Amino acid sequence: MEVNDTSKTPPPVPKRVPQPASTAFYDVAEGSDQYKHNNSLNVTALLTSESSNKYDTLSLDPASINHQDSEESSPLYETLGHTSPVYDAPESSGALYSLNVSQGGQLYSSLNDMNELSQSAAGNSNPRCLTYVNNSSFSTPPPVPPRTQRNPSYVDIVPDLPTDFPGCVVQPPANEAQKPPPLPQRTHLKHMLLKSNVNVALINAGKLADINNGNIYTGTPVSCQNCTAVLSGLNQVEANETSMWTCDFCETVTNMDYRCTTPKLGDDQIYIQNSYKDNTLDPKNSLVVFCVDISGSMSVTSEIPDSGNGTCVYMSRLQAVKAAISQSLHYLQQTDPSKRVALITFNNEVKIYGDGQIYPVTFQDYQLMDEDYLMSQGQQQPAPQCIAESLSVLEVEIFKLQEKGSTALGPAALLSIAMASKMPGSKVIICTDGKANSDLGNLENIEEDEVYQSSKAFYSSLAEYAVNHGVIVSVLTIEGTDCRLAELGQMADRTGGKVNIVDPKALSHAFQSILEDDVIATNVSLKFVLHKDMYFKYEDHRNPVLEKQIGNVIKDTELTFEFGIHESSLQEVSRKAQLPFQIQMNFTLPDGRSVCRILNQQKPITGNGTLVENSISISVLQIHCSQLSARLAMEGRLEEAREEALAQIELIRQILGKTADNNQKAIYEDWVNSMSPIYQHLPSQQQTVTSSDHLYESSEHSNKHIRKHISDEVANVIFHLKNAKKKMFKKAKFSFI
Repeated sequence: MEVNDTSKTPPPVPKRVPQPASTAFYDVAEGSDQYKHNNSLNVTALLTSESSNKYDTLSLDPASINHQDSEESSPLYETLGHTSPVYDAPESSGALYSLNVSQGGQLYSSLNDMNELSQSAAGNSNPRCLTYVNNSSFSTPPPVPPRTQRNPSYVDIVPDLPTDFPGCVVQPPANEAQKPPPLPQRTHLKHMLLKSNVNVALINAGKLADINNGNIYTGTPVSCQNCTAVLSGLNQVEANETSMWTCDFCETVTNMDYRCTTPKLGDDQIYIQNSYKDNTLDPKNSLVVFCVDISGSMSVTSEIPDSGNGTCVYMSRLQAVKAAISQSLHYLQQTDPSKRVALITFNNEVKIYGDGQIYPVTFQDYQLMDEDYLMSQGQQQPAPQCIAESLSVLEVEIFKLQEKGSTALGPAALLSIAMASKMPGSKVIICTDGKANSDLGNLENIEEDEVYQSSKAFYSSLAEYAVNHGVIVSVLTIEGTDCRLAELGQMADRTGGKVNIVDPKALSHAFQSILEDDVIATNVSLKFVLHKDMYFKYEDHRNPVLEKQIGNVIKDTELTFEFGIHESSLQEVSRKAQLPFQIQMNFTLPDGRSVCRILNQQKPITGNGTLVENSISISVLQIHCSQLSARLAMEGRLEEAREEALAQIELIRQILGKTADNNQKAIYEDWVNSMSPIYQHLPSQQQTVTSSDHLYESSEHSNKHIRKHISDEVANVIFHLKNAKKKMFKKAKFSFI
């Protein structure tokens, strides 16, 4: 191998203009930090020496070259003029800038040493040679020409197809193709906060009391010794010598009761505890008592629609009542001729007409003050004949009635309920236009708190007595009067009856509406069992078991309950997929049989507000909000009632904002208007009551007096809301009657 003589001056290196690479190429092995941040940088290998301030160009020829002193191809030109310069990791490493070349075990670290190495290479046959040339005329070295990325020899590049070729897909530009497609919107990650609690259960007690749509089991239901939940198909039973089952509600392990003979229990169980039928308790033999006010105020007249002859016709309140009762008697004769009907009237005295075939029994003066005496007298009255036999006689007595005297409503209500209590499932319809002003149940002189509390307790005790004996009490008052409906209405509210303020011309419709609601179960009690980590809201306790005395049930009786999860148990509950619920309802059928029905369900749980919002039943929320807000208002908890009403109204408005159901929106608007006394009128009334009370009186004391200041119109709305049903929310302009 020959090396160019360094004593001769080599031809000048042509000036090279650095050309930036059109496409930067970078791999991990060759890149330095500097190149990593500037992909268009042309890298030039530079060698510095401590003995020289000038830059020198180093040429490394990796091949064995035989040049024969050719000027056209010198090692220097061959290296710098190469179209594809090689750049590897050693070039970019720090060792390049302080080059150390090892030759035969000797270390050369200076430029002079490397000159000697170049000169001695002339006689060396080593194919690897190093040539160093001192280019003192250059102040800076020429840059390395751009290097293009080559494809391996085994890779063939297929030419691009024309864009109009069939099936050809035009790829986007490189800068656009590198961008990933946008991620879809993940709505489930948005933890939407609902504006109110939606953990609400709706129970149709009327359907539960219908034993024709369930499975009847024999024996006695097996209950958990801890939480009293009944064994059902939800529980796992370990079959061994002593069968064990684990309660899904409190997780208590209980021994299987030997009395349990049913191998497989369903989620809907009906146990008839008393299979004996009492034919004397046939619901067709139940009693309807019309308790009618004939005091002097019933003589007030009102104009009725023109009959077409151009004359004005006026009718007194009592005349309207008598006409409505007569129509009701004919209605019963056609629809239920075995129904028994009795008539009781009251003014300053109370008179029992019965079915019209007996001599009227009159109670007056001191007799109207003795509660026990009136109760016993009512229970001793003979049972009336069926309407088919007594219609004509009873109508005569009705049309003979004359208005006069005061209003002994309290004693008349007591006698009516006592008389109806002998036949479970009976009804009492009280119709009046004024405040009770007799000593027993006086609602006229209630300025003294002692008198007011005594009268309120009297009507409350009547309601409890009616519930225990399966009697439904309804109260109708005449439009434009003040009858203290807030106190009278509690008899209807507690027994499942109706409360209404009626135009005298619409009395017949109001009577018929009451007569259509037959009692299908009495002495109804309800037990609602939740999981041990849950509790019932707005109750006197925070336990997972709630017991309620319902009393009487008609076919469309619906109840709602709101529940929540203890904060200390949120994490544990969130790990569960579903939670169990159980309803235990005990009741008496009209034929005297005692029944226990157990209904079990498991419901999935989620913390996703969006999923919950999409599955909410608006009608259930409306029923619950109506019932709960009205109940809180009647208890004097007006601020809680207002907050609950506004929260549910806003939530339902939010849900309906995402739907195009105009009918549902119209129902919503009517419902919001009907709720206005709860969230508008009553709070302002509470401020008036609170400001009038003394500063030392507690809020509980003020709450007790709020009912005293509720008008009949507001009380009427509250009682209707408290007994809200699904049928009220099926069409716009719903009616409370």
